[in-house]
Amino acid sequence: TDVSLDPRLLAPGDPRLRTYEGVLPGFTVRQFLPEHQKPWLSWLSAQGIDSSAGHPDVHRPVGEPSDPVTNAPPIYSQDQTPTAFLAGEFIRWLGEQERGAPWFAHLSFISPHPPFIVPEPYNAMYDPA
Repeated sequence: TDVSLDPRLLAPGDPRLRTYEGVLPGFTVRQFLPEHQKPWLSWLSAQGIDSSAGHPDVHRPVGEPSDPVTNAPPIYSQDQTPTAFLAGEFIRWLGEQERGAPWFAHLSFISPHPPFIVPEPYNAMYDPA
């Protein structure tokens, strides 16, 4: 998530001062999805999608030059986006919770966010110009 610790409480050389991707004290993480997106990329690979390009190249359009404005879709489908992955992990976690017991969840959906590329059918809904 995009949460930074209070720098006044950390030593000057603490590595947590060099990132905004963190979790506040007292919270536990079920699915951390940092900027490099490795958990999602592994999930894609398990589904037979070649995610070896890694982040951010996995978001480049299939068979298209690296033009920043394009309608070309990525290699993954609408059900394989980072958003779908995170939502699916939350739904799975929710199903594991004790019925009637209180719970709290913080999901950080970052899309839409650069690179602005979406799978079919969403890629054809708007003119990229």
